[in-house]
Amino acid sequence: MAEKSAIIGTKTKGALRCMGSHNEGEYIMDKKKAVIMDGNEAAAYVSYAFTEVAGIFPITPSSPMAEHVDEWAANGKKNLFGQPVQVVEMQSEGGAAGTVHGSLQSGALTTTYTASQGLLL
Repeated sequence: MAEKSAIIGTKTKGALRCMGSHNEGEYIMDKKKAVIMDGNEAAAYVSYAFTEVAGIFPITPSSPMAEHVDEWAANGKKNLFGQPVQVVEMQSEGGAAGTVHGSLQSGALTTTYTASQGLLL
């Protein structure tokens, strides 16, 4: 697995430039443009950019975020590092939490989309 470094965004001529060991100097946003989305899609969009593994268990209130991430991964959308995101759909909140712990232990940038209430059961 490639070594990761911190990403620092800087504004240059109206574009956000990626600094660090990943695609140094590559423009990740060429133009300012408005995109209309709800809070769930916005949260999923930002977290997807920094995720290598996503453990999902779609349940309210996280269902829309999990569905967006699953759709983007199925369509081949890559994260900020130019890598595909591996989505693992689990059968319970505990399974999603286990996926997070296991993938973090292996060094992957990991996100989960589930509900914390199920973890209390």
